[in-house]
Amino acid sequence: MEALRVLVVEQTEEIGLELRGIAASLGHSAIVAVDGEEALGYLHALPFDAIVAEYGLPDMDAITLLGRVRTEWSQIPMVMLTTDAAGGHALEAYERGVCDVLRKPVAAPWLAIAFQRVAEQLELIQLREATVVSPQQLAYRFAHAINNPLSVMFGLVQLMLGSDELPPSLREDVQMLADNTLRLTQIVKNLTQMAVVDDL
Repeated sequence: MEALRVLVVEQTEEIGLELRGIAASLGHSAIVAVDGEEALGYLHALPFDAIVAEYGLPDMDAITLLGRVRTEWSQIPMVMLTTDAAGGHALEAYERGVCDVLRKPVAAPWLAIAFQRVAEQLELIQLREATVVSPQQLAYRFAHAINNPLSVMFGLVQLMLGSDELPPSLREDVQMLADNTLRLTQIVKNLTQMAVVDDL
């Protein structure tokens, strides 16, 4: 697991420093904020991989902080600390997307497990982002998918136009179909060329 940049949000200075020390002992770096507003200030100024926040902050609870965070930093996992992990707010926190809930006082092994869950969540986020198809890839796949059916359609239309058995009443419609099929074929060709050029 790579080192995490952790924002600790804890109103009690001693506990905040203790959590920072535990994070450091586990190979992670941490900055301590004493309330939600200070935490949001740090988030605007510095990049973080995770937030560790106590539930009962002076200016807002951790769930409210999570809501504020999600509006601008939707991908940052949060670990919530509480004096009652069985409380109703713990269940609500999980429903709102908190990565883990730990009961205070927090021991190093439990925080290590929470950080592992954070790392796994970040890995999933990166995996989802890596599988997002670029516009160029999408254009190429679309062009490739319809190229063969278009070629078959164009060939059939040409056969119909070359047949003496095609009624004159239908010939104009079939010719229009041939013209439009040819236009679509050229569009597909252009999409394929654009996708290849943009990927170079």
